[in-house]
Amino acid sequence: GTRGRVGLAADVDLTCLETPCAAHGRDPIDQFPTSQVIFRRARPAPFPELGRTTDRRAMAPACATRESHADHMRRSLLVTPLALANAVALGIAIAPPATAIAYDVCASGCPYTSIQGAIDDAVAYDTISVAPETFTESITIDLPLTLTGAGYDVDPSTSGRVGGESVISSTYAVTIASDDVVLDGFEIRDARKGVAVTGTWDNIQISHNWIHQPSADDHLAGILLEPDQLSDVRIVNNIVHTELSADSDAAIDLSSCCSADPPTVTGLQINGNDIGWSTYGIFDGADPTTYALDTVAISGNWFHDNESAFNIGNIVNGLMTGNLVEIGRAHV
Repeated sequence: GTRGRVGLAADVDLTCLETPCAAHGRDPIDQFPTSQVIFRRARPAPFPELGRTTDRRAMAPACATRESHADHMRRSLLVTPLALANAVALGIAIAPPATAIAYDVCASGCPYTSIQGAIDDAVAYDTISVAPETFTESITIDLPLTLTGAGYDVDPSTSGRVGGESVISSTYAVTIASDDVVLDGFEIRDARKGVAVTGTWDNIQISHNWIHQPSADDHLAGILLEPDQLSDVRIVNNIVHTELSADSDAAIDLSSCCSADPPTVTGLQINGNDIGWSTYGIFDGADPTTYALDTVAISGNWFHDNESAFNIGNIVNGLMTGNLVEIGRAHV
């Protein structure tokens, strides 16, 4: 196909602008810079293995229509002296690059100043982004939603992430009470229960969060699952520390709440987490007739500085692989 360059812009294959990309055996997403691809809202789904995906290839249009030469030049120009001169000669205006992320929630200048306020006004499958500030509030996510902090999709660090943290600080920080929820990229602290999921829900992801520094109340838990019938729950790439004390229950605590016989978590994945400084790293009891974990995968986690790495007698069907357990002070 014909290739064109303006200033220092990247090459763009113009053949795909003329005919459907499939006819040329090309993936259209690879033919355009990201800024040229128009995405449609898609149902957030953190479990590709279940046949749902948020991969940007799946969200891209089948192909782009042919742009005018001026539109193509406008999209392709880089703001360099040579590119600017070309733009002026063609009479094309160049918008300045964006310099800040447009958050939905922040202390000032955003549509909302509280996370719960944004949730209350949301519709199913919205995405709400939260600025790197501290929010002293308890929130309940009671509809399908993706809630992202400033650390979205970035592995957490005990020293904080570059750019700051979106902090949720309260005794009961986050309660998830809906199907199809993603909670990603927050620092959650000063809590008795950091993240709690109670009842009958499906397709929940808790990822890239730093959960630590709990309050002085007893029965502390970083992440608490209290099932009636929970399914497809994914706890991945978090740091969960409950700062070992006599009041600490578990970094990840599984209990029972409801009337099912027995209450059950099915399809639980606990992968790639830093789990430490607690009485138990993972606790789920010793009697599967009380509540049961069925089809569980616990893999790639680092257990350290716990009195006991895990108590997992309630698992009726599961697999543990590739976990690092430091037992200098802990036992399994």
